[in-house]
Amino acid sequence: MDHQEMQQKIYSFYDGELPLSEELSVKQHLDECAECRELIEDWRTLSKKFFSPPLLESSEEFVERVMAQIEEPRLPWFLDL
Repeated sequence: MDHQEMQQKIYSFYDGELPLSEELSVKQHLDECAECRELIEDWRTLSKKFFSPPLLESSEEFVERVMAQIEEPRLPWFLDL
């Protein structure tokens, strides 16, 4: 397998989508190739930034703003006589 083919398999390797035989050959290649190790590290960094859900904190201020916009339920006009 040439270097360019190996680079194309790195993303599948990272996602765990390769058969075991191909996974082993990619691991061996990564042990020997600094360029491909850098490629997979770059992909790991991007994956963490783009595919991880953002951490959201609930704030009491946000809850108060939302609650202030909720109107009290009103009875229909014919029951409010």
